[in-house]
Parts: sequence; C-alpha cells; structure tokens
Amino acid sequence: DIVDRVACANTGVPGECCTEQYNIQVKRCVTPGTTYYVYKLVPTSFCEAYCAGDSVPCPNGEVYNVFHRTCGNIIPLFTQHPILHPPEYDVIANEVTFTCEVEYDPEDVTAWFDVVFLFDNEEFPDVPNVTLAAGKRRAKLDASHLGLNQLYPTLPVIWASKMGKAVSCRVRSYWENTPNVTSEWR
Repeated sequence: DIVDRVACANTGVPGECCTEQYNIQVKRCVTPGTTYYVYKLVPTSFCEAYCAGDSVPCPNGEVYNVFHRTCGNIIPLFTQHPILHPPEYDVIANEVTFTCEVEYDPEDVTAWFDVVFLFDNEEFPDVPNVTLAAGKRRAKLDASHLGLNQLYPTLPVIWASKMGKAVSCRVRSYWENTPNVTSEWR
C-alpha cells in the first residue's frame, strides 16, 4: 500500500520544529523475511536534505556534525581573533610572507575558514582570499602584493602599492558541508 505522509524540515527557527512541510508518499514492501520502505520525495525549497532514522533531531540552533557524530553549533566557534604573525623571509625562495593564523582544533577537518588580508582595514581585489580546509589553520600572504606591480612605466598598473598601510587579516568560519552558513567576520 502507498500512503501519503508529511515530511518536516527545521530551518533553524527557534521553538519551531516543522518550519517547512513537504507532501511525500511511502510504500511498505514486504518480502519473505524482510520489510522495507520506498519513499517518493519532492524537491525541497532550500538547501535542505532528507534524512531518516530513529535519532532524535538536533536541538534548535544546532546541526549534526558528521565528523564529531553529534549535534553542535551551526558554525565552528573560535574564541580568539586571528593572529597576524610578523613577516618572515624565506632565503631559498627569496620571498617575504605574512601569516594569518586561526586558533581552532586542527583535528577537526570539517571546520573551514575564509581568510582575507586587509590594508588599513581595506580589502583589495588584487590580493587573493584564502580558504583554509582539511585542518589547515594558517594562511599566507605573499608580500609582493604590498609593492606596485607595473611591468613598464608606459603599461597599466596591475595593482597599486600598499606600502605604508597597516596589514591585518579577518576570518569567518563555516562547516564543510554548509558553506553558505558562515560566522561574522572576525
């Protein structure tokens, strides 16, 4: 027999378990020694996914983290501001780099971080943003982005000089499987 059922989605609204509802159909299939179910699902409205099982849903404001196998924060929480280390000179590569470090458990490979380097608190499009994934917690800035990049005086400037500006970095966090749900920039 096929029966009509309602599937619920919790989109994180506090105190509301069934924020979105979807009409689905379920068929019970009985074979000798085994019973199983076939589900006819409809597309969801948001970035939701269907799940089934006998586990209790996560409390409001929490999501299931597959790495930790438990409910937890919607975003990775880091309590310290990112640390910008003094510039380092690599003699062999002949380059100077700044390092922005995020203090967060390096064993947690599902926590990802976007890092942006700023100059006098301003973001420049010629400086690439860095995504830290798979347990990485340090982003490097090639200091060549500080100087003027122009091959010849008659050619256009590729990027303007940032010399004399204060270098800083900011970071936001998110889980690997929910990149659209991010923390505020810190």
